[in-house]
Amino acid sequence: MVDVFISYSRKDREFVQTLHRALSQSHYDSWVDWQDIPPTAAWWKEIQAGIEAAHTCVFVISPDSVVSKVCRQEIDHAVQCNKRLIPVVRRDQFEAHQVHPALSRLNWLFFRESDSFEQAFSSLLKALNTDLNYVRAHTRLLVRAIEWNSQARNTHLLLQGSVLEAAEQWLTQSVGKAPSPTELQAEYVNISRRAANTRQRVTVGVLSCLLVLATGLGGFAFIQFLRAERAATEAELKEKAAVVLNWLPTAKAAEGLVLALETIDRSSTSAPAAFDVAQSSLLSALQIARERNRFFGHQSEVLTVAVSPDGQSIASGDEDGVIRLWSYQGDAMAQPFQAHDDGVSSVAFSPDRQHIVSGGLDGKIRLWGLEGDLRGASFIGHGGAIAAVAFSPNSQRIVSGGWDGSVRLWDLNGDAVGQPFQGPEEGVSSVAFSPDGQHIVSGGWDGSVRLWDLNGDAVGQAFVANGSGVSSVAFSPDGQQIVSGAEDGVVRLWSLEGDSMGSLFQGHLGEISAVAFHPDGRRIASGGSDGAVRLWTVDGGSIGFPFQGHVGGVNSVAFSSNGLHIVSGGRDGTVRLWSVDDGDINPPFQGHAAAVWSVAFSPNGQRIVSGDEDGALQLWSLDGDPIGPPFQGHAGVLLDVVYSVAFSPDGQRIVSGGADGVVRLWSLDGSPIGPPFQGHTAAVYSVAYSPDGQRIVSGGADGALRLWALDGSSVGPPFQDDTAAIHSVAFSPDGQHIVSGSEDGAVRLWGLNGSHIGSPFRGHEAGVSSVAFSPYSKLIVSGGKDRTVRLWGLDGSPMGPPFQGHSGHVNSVAFSPDGQRIVSSSEDGTVRLWSLVGDSIGQPFQDRVGGVYSVAFSPDGQRIVSGSRDGVLRLWRGSWEGWLQVGCNRLRHHPLLRQPETVISDEDFIAVARGARNACDRRVWRQRPAL
Repeated sequence: MVDVFISYSRKDREFVQTLHRALSQSHYDSWVDWQDIPPTAAWWKEIQAGIEAAHTCVFVISPDSVVSKVCRQEIDHAVQCNKRLIPVVRRDQFEAHQVHPALSRLNWLFFRESDSFEQAFSSLLKALNTDLNYVRAHTRLLVRAIEWNSQARNTHLLLQGSVLEAAEQWLTQSVGKAPSPTELQAEYVNISRRAANTRQRVTVGVLSCLLVLATGLGGFAFIQFLRAERAATEAELKEKAAVVLNWLPTAKAAEGLVLALETIDRSSTSAPAAFDVAQSSLLSALQIARERNRFFGHQSEVLTVAVSPDGQSIASGDEDGVIRLWSYQGDAMAQPFQAHDDGVSSVAFSPDRQHIVSGGLDGKIRLWGLEGDLRGASFIGHGGAIAAVAFSPNSQRIVSGGWDGSVRLWDLNGDAVGQPFQGPEEGVSSVAFSPDGQHIVSGGWDGSVRLWDLNGDAVGQAFVANGSGVSSVAFSPDGQQIVSGAEDGVVRLWSLEGDSMGSLFQGHLGEISAVAFHPDGRRIASGGSDGAVRLWTVDGGSIGFPFQGHVGGVNSVAFSSNGLHIVSGGRDGTVRLWSVDDGDINPPFQGHAAAVWSVAFSPNGQRIVSGDEDGALQLWSLDGDPIGPPFQGHAGVLLDVVYSVAFSPDGQRIVSGGADGVVRLWSLDGSPIGPPFQGHTAAVYSVAYSPDGQRIVSGGADGALRLWALDGSSVGPPFQDDTAAIHSVAFSPDGQHIVSGSEDGAVRLWGLNGSHIGSPFRGHEAGVSSVAFSPYSKLIVSGGKDRTVRLWGLDGSPMGPPFQGHSGHVNSVAFSPDGQRIVSSSEDGTVRLWSLVGDSIGQPFQDRVGGVYSVAFSPDGQRIVSGSRDGVLRLWRGSWEGWLQVGCNRLRHHPLLRQPETVISDEDFIAVARGARNACDRRVWRQRPAL
């Protein structure tokens, strides 16, 4: 299913391409017929299916579309299906009577050239989001009803169980809503209910027979049989979880994710004893198996890949001289075309999206249209094979590098521009234009990186890459840095003056074949002969795990224009699409100018508050948008840090503690509520509300724990029996106790009158940074500077050994709302999830820059927010349901889920893949399980 079907006249194609891109960037799938072919019966069936599968039909109104017979037929079919219609006006030189009556009565959105596209598109998104769940349910039910009806009303396609109940509820809620149900939908639901009632009567009869049989065998024997069956299932699923972990570091990583999806689905319903290992294997698979799609079709090694500037298509060239064009879903965008008499060594899209240029081992350069039509004659000039080609930023020039050691400039007619640039005799391996189009960089097999102006004059001295041949070079998006990959297996970063910047990027087990800059300029991708694609920070730090999947070396890598994906081509003849995202929900929340020290969710989970090193608090929506200006007020003598923030239980107030030694109360608009709470003689490190919202507790560097009324008056004297700084405080869920963690390594439990409850909990070998109660007040978790997380009973007894895994101070800990998981963050830059017995759940979430100072679960347990040294907040999925959703969506178009039998011959794994697809259908996409 897709979100939007777009009906349009071909004369409005350019606008529709822009609209399609905007929808895609806003995470809406759209169905557009791009083919200029005469209508046929098969074509019309495809159009009908596209309309039926879409949640909303958008019609682009123009003088051409209102008189188009095909557009009118599309509207008629959408009306027949009771689809939601949204008319948008692109060109308005038409007569009103020409507009289809179904569109005339609706409100129009204006996307004319004179209108603001951004404002109109915002209105379109608002319309698409209105009653979105209802509209999606309409589409799901319609597609199933049509399939049932078209297959002679096959009883196997009727609704059952919770799906039937949801459909009945939807019908009940549909009164007065648009789009209204069709007669076919209502009939489909009614017949499904009658069939379900019949099945229920039959089932009761069968169960009665089984009970009689069980009585004859002996009730105990029957129970033992069921237990044995359950034990066998649990053992099988635990074994599968282990297989997942074994596959992840190999070329079968994507298969591991498929297996993990099937395993978590089965264990969640039928094998609770296997559930913990299943969810851990799923999270690991999600973090490691980043392959999103795999494109088959090339009959030989894929030598080069490129992504179009609009991010809608991928070009790949192979050793047989064939170029193929793909959509991100893996569908062919045009017929494969024979581009060269020998291998296609390099391919590139023009920035204006008008052309593709290719360089071949046959020594020719060729220009193509986006459908594979040859534009003009071959560019001839190099004295040997072409190694690399690239477009200038203005699309008017092409640069090429060849085995003859020369770099050449060309216009689009194939005429040489100026004289060749003479590079190394050993040959040029790679070329690229600077973003401003004023310089060219080349890499040579002599181990040099060279910078040129457009006249062919060398800019400075050649950069020497340790004498190893340089296979690939690229400019950073700002044009201030150059990255190179070499035969010695090292990625290097250079300034324009040729100075090596930062550390060497080392991790590949073989030659580097390709490098590319992320559009944000802060990350770099590399591909190597070891078959891995790796992601790096610009200072040489490895990000996450290598992307494994290619069987054999990786020859080429490219980022999508939005930076969400990497495309690679390999010696195994496949093109692969990878997810750059490693499990966080959306881009980092940008806004703080300094390190984020504290984060907290609102009680309803819809807002987040954070405090930073500059003394500011910021309120955020879950989309990462700041809500209002920062709250300003904390101002210390030396530091302005806001160390701790918390929402009141009703979500209407925020409390904060800072380096200025005061506690402050705020309304949600950032206005101070009353004067600051004065009493601490040093920084306040931690604050918390009581469950009833009537008290606030604070702990500080002065070693005191203080209880406050909401007007800032002290409730009794401070709690203190040591001078050690108190880093963390928390109320128990029943409001009867307070726990604190101190610099002396102790965890202490207090009554509300300041009395100790029992002795201090001793175990940490250094200061305790964070403490938290479990939701049912039965357990306490603590994180310390000794790099461990510890779990305690209320009497101070350790609940098992410390949780070990962090390589830096543990800065923050929290329980999940169901009390079954613990999250921790550390100075080592990771966020980790733990079971209650201390087993790590999956792999750590990797923050990209520096320590993670604070972490918190959302009230529903579905999200985790973290705040870190780089001044950003990140949202992570915090539950297996969320991980399942990411995994299903990542593989949605992958042949392992769509058509496993076409890529796998193992019948057992095909069954697993179908089980995974069914799990995604039922739990994520809410479709009829695939057969």
